[in-house]
Amino acid sequence: MKKVKTLKAYAVYGVQIAFLLLVIFLFMFSKKNTDEVGKENFTCEELRTGWNVLYADGTEESFEVLPDYVNIDGSNELIIQRKLDTIELNRNTIGFFAFQQQIYVYLDNEEIMRFVEGEGFKSKMPGNSWKFVEFEPEDSGKTLSIRIIQCYEDGKVTIPVLYQGTAEGIMAEYLVEAVPFFLISMLGITIGVMLLILYTIAAKRNLRLGQGLPWLGLFSIFIGVWSAIEGNIYSFFFDELLLFSNLSQLSLKMCIIPFIMFVNITFHNGKSKIYNVLVGVVAAEFWITSILQFTGIADFEDTIFFTHLILMVLAIVVTMNCIQEIIAERRDKKYRIEKRMPYMTHSLFTIVIVITTLADMYRYYFTNDPDIAKFSRMGYLGYVIMVVLALLLDFVKWVAIGKRAEDIQEEASMDAMTKLWNRACFEKDIDKPNTKKRKRMGIIVFDLNNLKTFNDGYGHDMGDYYIKVCSEIIRDAFSKWGNVYRIGGDEFCGIAENLSVKEFEKVKTEMELQIKQLKIPNYDLNMEIASGFCNFDEKQDMSLRDTMKRADLNMYERKQEMKKTSCFSEGPNV
Repeated sequence: MKKVKTLKAYAVYGVQIAFLLLVIFLFMFSKKNTDEVGKENFTCEELRTGWNVLYADGTEESFEVLPDYVNIDGSNELIIQRKLDTIELNRNTIGFFAFQQQIYVYLDNEEIMRFVEGEGFKSKMPGNSWKFVEFEPEDSGKTLSIRIIQCYEDGKVTIPVLYQGTAEGIMAEYLVEAVPFFLISMLGITIGVMLLILYTIAAKRNLRLGQGLPWLGLFSIFIGVWSAIEGNIYSFFFDELLLFSNLSQLSLKMCIIPFIMFVNITFHNGKSKIYNVLVGVVAAEFWITSILQFTGIADFEDTIFFTHLILMVLAIVVTMNCIQEIIAERRDKKYRIEKRMPYMTHSLFTIVIVITTLADMYRYYFTNDPDIAKFSRMGYLGYVIMVVLALLLDFVKWVAIGKRAEDIQEEASMDAMTKLWNRACFEKDIDKPNTKKRKRMGIIVFDLNNLKTFNDGYGHDMGDYYIKVCSEIIRDAFSKWGNVYRIGGDEFCGIAENLSVKEFEKVKTEMELQIKQLKIPNYDLNMEIASGFCNFDEKQDMSLRDTMKRADLNMYERKQEMKKTSCFSEGPNV
């Protein structure tokens, strides 16, 4: 149980420390930027009114409020246009998030900014990024035109949400909402890493936490990386936009197999045929789409539909499997779901994952929100946390059951009177050591002198007392070298390791002196322990049983020496 508590402590403390450090870092970063810029410069408001939309065929349409997207037959681009209001110090910037788009910005038909794919990159898009356009007071009243080219979809153009204010204000407005979601994503990554560490520690300590746990850790890491990138905070600080975009897609694809493997191994012992087939399908989709991306034939976004289709098929399979298991258990009282509590938790939060994933898929296809993991990251993290807790509780329960079984087995292996190991345990242990280990082993044989005299003269209660006292003295003297067993009425044996003859003689003398000095009021007792010892000798012994025979002869010789000075007259059975 101590090992279990240690593992739980590692997990809890590790997550707490990592989370605390992350919060401190982000707090210091935000505070530093706030102090440098000044609160009066943090202004931001949506700029969705007063725009006209110019289509590729030359037609124009005015909107009171810009829509999230516009359907256009046979085209993937349009221009949004409006006159600039009076440019003030705290309203000198327009910002927006370009998602899978090429952007050209014009002021009175003069190009002032473009966001297009870079040279050498085999991709249709430049990445996803926040873009800021700053203006001077003399730009007031000029016509601002933003040409938007949708990179992957004909017939529809998503119009980004536009903000006006200061660059700092627009950035801060987004970060206020995005940072908590980023922290949630980082927590998922941290939990995944801690699960891998926890499993490694458990494996070294021979504690079976379940073979599916590292797969759950990988799932948590990949889904955390995906949701952290989809928060789009990186675009404020890094220039490698396409790299992050591809990393996001790869992380989403790579989280699917760990999830399938976790479910299959944990709840189906790795034998589910449909899950094994799904692993093959996902692996094929991953490699095919990756090759298409990095050879420039088709971007990840061109094939994202297949990833979403696989996610939906997986969701249906897992959900139906959960429902079938629960129905089977309700119909047949003898049917029992393996790992019932973790499985029920898995079933419930699988439904949560499905709902949140569908919500984000809808937002991906039909809204212009730059964060397409807003709901699903909560569903995935909730799944990981709750399933891990259920698995740990289930593990602790089975450890307690195993400990109780070990206690029962230990009691069955112990001598009731002396609390030493019994004859059955001795017979099992003496044949355990292998050839290499036997070279370090030795056998000690003990026998109590005068036990029959004690029983005849003082009764069996005193004889039992004699056995108990001597057993404690033997254990205290020799247990540091190995186990001590009671193998008969007054016969004891020790299986020792790395005990030399010289050490044995020294300890034997101390033991005999100790028992000789032991006196009990009103009883004229003379308790004695005869003992003999031999180390394993491969020239003389085939096994430790042969060593025991030689040790027994040594004990008998010592017994005869002690008889000569004994004050008792002994019968044939002493």
